[in-house]
Amino acid sequence: MPARSLVVLQSVPEPKPTTNPYVVQLIRSLREAGVDVRAFSWRAALTSRYDVFHVHWPEILARGNTPLRTLARQVALLALLIRLRVTRTPIVRTLHNTSR
Repeated sequence: MPARSLVVLQSVPEPKPTTNPYVVQLIRSLREAGVDVRAFSWRAALTSRYDVFHVHWPEILARGNTPLRTLARQVALLALLIRLRVTRTPIVRTLHNTSR
């Protein structure tokens, strides 16, 4: 029986033409290496199975367009952090633009 590939949930949605080129290259490289890379959605983050959560810009997960949406995202983020702790899911964080 073949081994199950590593499942990585990215904190970004499926790339678009305007997506940061680094993120596109990273996702492509991981997939070429046999990693099952999945795009972010709150449903996937809170209910699906994955081995690693890879976060790029965590502040984006907590911000909404309105105060109510910001509150909803912050509650969802808290639920996600609790889930990650309970399931002992590793978190990988990539720091971008560190020269600032």
